[in-house]
Amino acid sequence: MLLLICALFIQVYDTKAGWIWTSIKLKAKPDSEWLSTLVDPFWTDAAKHYKKVKLITPANYAPRWKDI
Repeated sequence: MLLLICALFIQVYDTKAGWIWTSIKLKAKPDSEWLSTLVDPFWTDAAKHYKKVKLITPANYAPRWKDI
């Protein structure tokens, strides 16, 4: 049991850099504005009209796919 406890402390110490960085990033304040490439007036009208969005993977429409 003592060996397992020692191994746990070593593992936590060894991975500390990764989980501390993740913790800092998760606690960061979000930007005040999200910049989007969707600047066409259609998107404002669509947001008022549609309540649901269907997920379509890039594999289905690879030639026309853009990051959203």
